[in-house]
Order: sequence, then structure tokens, then C-alpha cells
Amino acid sequence: MIEVGEQFVLLEAQARDVAGSQLLTRAVGVEVGERDVLAAIDAVGDKHLLIPIATEVVDGDNASQGVALGPRVLRTSSGDVTYADLHCRIASLALVFERLAEDILERLATDDSTPVPTCRKVLGEWRALLKAAGQTVTRETVIGLVGELEVLRLLAIHNPAAALDAWQGPSKSVHDFARSGAELEVKTTTSVDGNFISISNIDQLDPTAVTSLHLVVVHAREDASALGLDERIEELMSLGVPRDALLTKVATAGYVYGSGASVEDRYRIRSVRGWIVGSSFPGLRRADLGEERLRGVSKIRYELALDSAPKRLSDQSFEQLTASWVGADGRG
Repeated sequence: MIEVGEQFVLLEAQARDVAGSQLLTRAVGVEVGERDVLAAIDAVGDKHLLIPIATEVVDGDNASQGVALGPRVLRTSSGDVTYADLHCRIASLALVFERLAEDILERLATDDSTPVPTCRKVLGEWRALLKAAGQTVTRETVIGLVGELEVLRLLAIHNPAAALDAWQGPSKSVHDFARSGAELEVKTTTSVDGNFISISNIDQLDPTAVTSLHLVVVHAREDASALGLDERIEELMSLGVPRDALLTKVATAGYVYGSGASVEDRYRIRSVRGWIVGSSFPGLRRADLGEERLRGVSKIRYELALDSAPKRLSDQSFEQLTASWVGADGRG
């Protein structure tokens, strides 16, 4: 993988040397038409990716939030050189821009496509992510993600690809993880004793429609020294969870890797507990209320005290569950 971020780090160390309309540039290790593609920083600290072009025309593209495409001419010792200039105009999107740039560079290095159409195609594919990265992330979204990423990690230890494939939370499915009829519902609580969880869907604790259902409760507390969302995502990638698919799912869940959370995102995991959800498990059921009573009801949300639930799984049984749930042999 091409690490354009390393070049931007080196450029930022020399950023004070840039003034006016100047650009500070570094080659990124990819050539187009026998000329280097350049990473660049301007006088206000904005990042650029400069791709040399020959006869192509670069029409401006300002449709993507925070990233623009346009032409730029640089004067060199051998004459003027025209580039397609991808310009990151919002500082908070800088890390997201680096990932976008790496995507473009990977395609230019492996495909025979011409630079401008490639830039336009990638910008189009990233448009929704750029828009999401510019939006405010709520505390509720962060807390929910912390819990789901922790459970994803526990599953990924045994089978990274299968664990990610099973993660359904970002798609707003009834249960957060689903695999071959077995489902896991993840709840993250920040209450002092970790005894109360919030149920937001009447079907979340209904075991009748699935082969097996487990409730997994993650107890988390704010801690400035704990891992943030980006670090949790990086840990998952280090375990072998497929990078692009992971980042897409995380973005769908409401957070774009590298964009920075607008609220506290560092939470320490105090415990992860599991329960088998059977017919005697407390909670509301659709069948108990009846469709007639639910007519016109658009949302049901309630709090559940876990001390009313049957005995939870032992730590050993829970570990066995996570191993067997995705296949501990790594093949699923």
C-alpha cells in the first residue's frame, strides 16, 4: 500500500518555509507519464495531491465536501508542468483526504486509466464518506460503536473476515451480529454499575425468530487514557480485519476513520458479559403485545435492569461462544 501520509508528515515539518502562492512538494513514489506524482502543502497548511497530465483537460469539480479537483501549473527548471490538483480545503478532513489520495494512487499504479477520469471516479465514490466525515458524531453513536467494535475485536481474534461479515449493526439490522441463524445483540452501557441497558427495538430481545440469540453487554467508562475510535479501528486492522470493508462499515455506522470525533471517544472497557436470550429472558415481545395493540406505534424504547435476567454466561463459556461463533480455525 502506498503511504502518502508519510510524505505529508515530512512536508508539515517544513511548512513554515511556504509563503504566498508557493507549494512545498514531495514525490510519493508513483509516476504518471514519466513524471512524479507529488504530495504538497500550501501556505495555509492545506494538503494537495498533484498528478501530472499531458493533454487532458481538468474541469473543476467542487461537488465533494471539503475536496476540490482543478488544474494547477508548476514552473520547473525544464518548463511549466500541468497537474490535476486534488485540494483538501477542510483541515478536519486531512486524514480522510490521505486515504482518498492513497486510493487514487493505488489505481494509478495498477491500472492503465488516465489521471483525470480516475480522480473523478474516486471522488464520486468517496463523496458520501466525505459528507459523513463533515457531520457531527453524537455521543450515543460513539458509545454504540465502542461496544460493537469491542465485540468485533473479540470475534476477529478467532476469524477476522467472518467477524466483519457478521457485523450487521451499521446496516440497522435488528441484531448487531448475525451468522447462519445465530445472532448477537450488543448493548453498551456507561451506567455506574453497568446494570442498566436501553432497548430500542421490540424485536431485539425476542428469540423466537432466530436459531439462537445472545445478549452481549459492554460496560464502558470515559477515560482519557483509553483507546479512541481510530485506535480501535487500527487494532482491528492489525488483527487482519479487511481494511476497506471495515472502514466502509464504520462510516455507515456514523463515523469516518481519521475524521476525529466531535465528542469524547476514549472509553475504557470495564467488562463484557454475555447472556443466552431464551423465552424466560425479561423484555417486551411483539407476540405478548399483539399486532392490534401495536397498530400505529412507530417506536418502543425501554430500560432493562440486568439483575432481573437469568444468570449470565461464565467468562469461560463466553470465550467459548466467541471462538465457536465465527469458527476458531480461521475458516468460519
